[in-house]
Amino acid sequence: MLIAVLRDRLAPDAPADEADNLVQARAVTRALEALGHRVLDLDCGLDLGRVAAALAAERPDAVFNLVEALDGRDTLAPAVPALLDSLGLPHTGSGALPLAAAADKLRAKRLLRRLGLPTPDWFERADLADPAAAPSGPFLLKPRLEHGSVGIEESDLLPAPDRIALDRALAAKEDALGQPCIAEAYLPGREFNVSVLDGPHGPEVLPPAEMLFTGYGPDKPRILGWRAKWDEASFEHGHTERTFDLPPADAPLAERLRALALACFQALDMVGYARVDFRLDRLGAPQAIDLNPNPCIAPDAGFPAAAARAGLSYQDTVARILAAALPARSPESPA
Repeated sequence: MLIAVLRDRLAPDAPADEADNLVQARAVTRALEALGHRVLDLDCGLDLGRVAAALAAERPDAVFNLVEALDGRDTLAPAVPALLDSLGLPHTGSGALPLAAAADKLRAKRLLRRLGLPTPDWFERADLADPAAAPSGPFLLKPRLEHGSVGIEESDLLPAPDRIALDRALAAKEDALGQPCIAEAYLPGREFNVSVLDGPHGPEVLPPAEMLFTGYGPDKPRILGWRAKWDEASFEHGHTERTFDLPPADAPLAERLRALALACFQALDMVGYARVDFRLDRLGAPQAIDLNPNPCIAPDAGFPAAAARAGLSYQDTVARILAAALPARSPESPA
């Protein structure tokens, strides 16, 4: 089959969190070619008409959609699966509605709450206009419309702000980033990433991974911020690591994490693959802090690591993601 690999259009000086999109596109291309497919490499920016024309001219059998942002704006990414649907092209990953819901942290948290799924308490500035609002810290300030920990660092942790101090901090954060932000209750417990991969028998929850903060002193916040993910020269990057080796006593916790990840996947009608991030509260109960449909699948990312732990090679993982996007075929149908 001819598979179009659709990726971000990047500036030559794109920061590490954006340049990683090209790394995963190249890895996916190699895997698809190893699987016997022909690959069309196509970048995608704001000119969706150009993309539509290229796809119409080449007529691929499916599109492997790796677009995370248009012109650096995550909130525009849902336009891509919407375009592909309008063209009648099968594509990997979730569609426009799940992407739009997850792209806005506030909208995602409200949805989780409506469905009875656990997520930390939060405030937005509109909430703090009420003199009766009584926040009790700590709180972590987060941009509503970013992913990959963009705009999040340990300096965004406010230990015990009152209503006025929290409002001022949110206002300053919003001015600095040029977008709305939320103050999310900071949970002091362990952090986990749980990946979900569609398969022939429905979505499969992959082994949970714990993020370890090694060498962190008692006064250093355990926050997986931008530096920890993307700045290779930073202390945070060198002292955070992933492990799947949970002790036997964690078996009930692992089962709870798996159940919650699957519930989140189904709640947003996600397709293909996703990752849900959790923190444990003071009682040791997991709460969802981030929903990630179509997460990064660069070879060194968390999703391929979870798939490998489940016994799937990178090539196997790409094949599964692609298979979930293709129309079901009867046993007699030609490949």
